[in-house]
Amino acid sequence: MGPLSDFLPHAYCLSRDWLVIGHAGSDLAIGLAYLFISFYLGGTIKHVRGTLAGIRGMVAIFIFWCALTHFMDIIVLWWPGYTVQLVVKLVTASVSVATAIMIHVYKDAIDRALGR
Repeated sequence: MGPLSDFLPHAYCLSRDWLVIGHAGSDLAIGLAYLFISFYLGGTIKHVRGTLAGIRGMVAIFIFWCALTHFMDIIVLWWPGYTVQLVVKLVTASVSVATAIMIHVYKDAIDRALGR
């Protein structure tokens, strides 16, 4: 990987203001929604006991990192921070896979808690 100065920000390639505004606006809306959802789920963990609290916590962390990927998509529109973006995406991928595995492992407990 070369220095950041070797790359251009995405806005340079998009070349149309409406494309840049559309990408930035939609990523901002998605990122803010994900932040709200993750903070809400994280804040309600104290009301859940046992395995479900851990699952809810993992889902909250997963959604939080998804929000960060959208915020990084906004940042790289104007700053070529692709290395930082990659790190955020790698962490998001790791948390996503760990959350999926956790849900799979505890699916019976989830079903019982939901009365299925």
